[in-house]
Amino acid sequence: MPLAELRNQRVLLPSLRQDLFAPLWEACARAGFAPNAEIGPSLYQAYYLVQEQLCTCLTRYEPGARRELDRVRDVLLEDLPPLCVSLLQRRDHASAYIDLLRSYLMEVLGGAVSLPPRRGRSAKPFYNLPVLSSAAAKPAVVHPAPGTQLPFEGGHNFRELGGYEADEGKHIKWGQIYRGIPTWKLTSEADRKLLDSLGLRLILDLRSEAEAAETPDYVPDGARLVRICGLCLENGKEVDFSPEDRENLLKGMPDEGRRMADAMYERMLFGNKAYKELFRALEAGETPVLFHCSAGKDRTGVAAMLILLALGASDKTIAEDFEKTNIWRRPELEAVWAEHAEEIAADPARKDFYLGVFGVHPESAPFVLSIIRERYGSADAYLEAEYGLTPARLMRLRRMYLE
Repeated sequence: MPLAELRNQRVLLPSLRQDLFAPLWEACARAGFAPNAEIGPSLYQAYYLVQEQLCTCLTRYEPGARRELDRVRDVLLEDLPPLCVSLLQRRDHASAYIDLLRSYLMEVLGGAVSLPPRRGRSAKPFYNLPVLSSAAAKPAVVHPAPGTQLPFEGGHNFRELGGYEADEGKHIKWGQIYRGIPTWKLTSEADRKLLDSLGLRLILDLRSEAEAAETPDYVPDGARLVRICGLCLENGKEVDFSPEDRENLLKGMPDEGRRMADAMYERMLFGNKAYKELFRALEAGETPVLFHCSAGKDRTGVAAMLILLALGASDKTIAEDFEKTNIWRRPELEAVWAEHAEEIAADPARKDFYLGVFGVHPESAPFVLSIIRERYGSADAYLEAEYGLTPARLMRLRRMYLE
């Protein structure tokens, strides 16, 4: 349907979640069509009417269909503004604009939404329309392999979670969730240009107050900086790896093998205010987001594991992303191994020690996942208890970041 036909249409626009329609408004603007926004009481009357109708429908379905019905209700009453709900319920509009908007909403919902069957009746589509498309075909965007680091000159291991396979075989959207390194390291003109091009809205700094004060982050225009330490003791004290902190983490055990790394990772998993803020930002759509610590491997690595877990990635995918730190930080690892070559020759176990300091232990990802399941029984129970991600909110998060 040519957008040119929509000029001079007068329409009602929702007062909530207007960012949901940003791609549509941009397409209209390119075609010279400027919607006229008006908000009236009839919009809210329609919203409450639909809400009442849905509550009535709740009693008419088989108990086994409850999960599907809850999904439809969540889409209607949480994701979509009131006007959208009324458009989905009413099918007698002749306006070309209304048809286009309805099509766009169906694209947001994944093409078609089906209500569960009523007793004795087959299910039928709630509404089904072609996916909104522009007149001119756009060339396919070529992405690198998932987990490939961005080509920054100032540091290694800055990458994103886009492209990884997750729930139901879908993939994480590109350009939304970045795991990286402190932005103060990105000082060259090329690095600043690349960082600015990401369009970041939020930078979550997982470093301690002392770390951040020593080397403050560069914050691109349009981004907001939040610093919450990603590793604190149970009493809330930020870990600075003093002898007292190390003893507290190790609980009196000697610092051998992976024991310190395991102790850090286990502490990060519970009551972590920084990770709670990260999931809050993701649920609020405050993306693109960058989260980082000092090297982008431990506090950052566990945060990335939890996001992948929430989006339904497999244990294998979670471990592969975590271990990519050793690929992208290989120059640092090679340098420290060369510096301590004599020490390592005398005691080969020291090579693994330095791997944990400048890289990550591959065994740490399975360790983190096992701790979660041992403590809570399942990943979903953990995500709900620690971050409030109920089944409905988890499903909504996946709708937001998977395609």
